[in-house]
Formats: sequence, C-alpha cells, structure tokens
Amino acid sequence: MTTLAKIAEQIKLAADGHFQTGQGMSLEEVKLLVSQAINSLFKTEKLGQISGMGDFDPSGVLIATYDEQPVYKYKDRSAVKLPTFPINLPMGLGVWYVAPYDDIDNFYVPMLSGQQGLTKTITVLNNYETRVPYEINGNQLVFSTDITEGDSPVTKVLIRMLVNDVADLGEYDPLPIPADMELPVVETVLKLMGVKKPTETVNNPKDHD
Repeated sequence: MTTLAKIAEQIKLAADGHFQTGQGMSLEEVKLLVSQAINSLFKTEKLGQISGMGDFDPSGVLIATYDEQPVYKYKDRSAVKLPTFPINLPMGLGVWYVAPYDDIDNFYVPMLSGQQGLTKTITVLNNYETRVPYEINGNQLVFSTDITEGDSPVTKVLIRMLVNDVADLGEYDPLPIPADMELPVVETVLKLMGVKKPTETVNNPKDHD
C-alpha cells in the first residue's frame, strides 16, 4: 500500500518542471492536496458517535465509499476483495455497509466469523428476511451464496468502510486507497496544482531534433 510521503514525492517529481524555481508548492502543501483529493474521490464523510461502542472516539474517522468493486466466484459462493484495510473495530464494524452498486438500498447483512455455518442449521436464523449475509475473511468479504448467479445476478458492489482521516495520518502510514487508484489521486492533485497529467509531460524525442 502506498503512503502519504510516497505519493506526495511522486506528485512533486511530476510537477518539478512545470514551475519556475521557488514558485512550486511545498511538500506540506502537496500533502494537504492529497488529503483533499482522496476525500473527494472516495466521497468521505465524518462519522458520528456509534451507539454501544463505549469509549470509542469517532473523531479522525471517516466513512469512505468504494464503488463498483468486482464480485468473483469463491468456491460454492462469491466474494469481493476489500479495497483497503478498514479500522479494526468489534463486530467487524470497520466494514460499514455493503450493497449492489446499482441498488444500494438492498444491503447485505454482516455476520461474525463462523456464524454463517452455525445459523445454516437454524431455520429461523437462516431466513435473514431474504437478505444475503457475508463474513469478513482476511482481505475479502465472503457471501453466504453465489450472488453472481440467479434471477438478479450481482457482479459489482458498493462498499463503505471506516478509515482514518488522511489529514491525521503520518507520512509513512498506509493510505486508505486501492493500488489502482494511486494514479487518479496523483492526476487529481496535479490538476489542482495546474499541472498536466504525467503522460502529457513526458518529453517527446522529436522535440529535440
């Protein structure tokens, strides 16, 4: 996973030739823009107090939305890879909300590890009011059935996760972004700085003929 220091250095390197000496932004200013870009791209929102969580302090915690996460077959079920690691909270609350990306009101039900196997034999608990449960298994969510099949197959889901506010992270703490979103973050910050995309700033050999 990338860090704030790594991605800020990438942006500074890409912007070096754009500004005249002394006119560019400081590294601290770039880091602030990285935080703003991540909050914008992942539609983050502040978290209020969670009932029943005791002394848990929600300050510095954001709800980040990761849309259109691909679902894949997993044994006789299906699963989705978590886009990043959530905050470790009791009852798996770091994964805040999961639903089909095009039907976000039809949410899936979180289950604690091992509960799916236990409740399969109990008819009353096995109904779930027609909602599909999931468990967190390492870096993936595993659904109780294969949601990619049936009358209404689901191939992508929306995941909302509790993550640390980037503004509160240290330079070498992992950023709560998937690897494939590093470039969009870089491009967003460069755009805010008035710099062209990295692909547009590569020197063309013909320019030196």
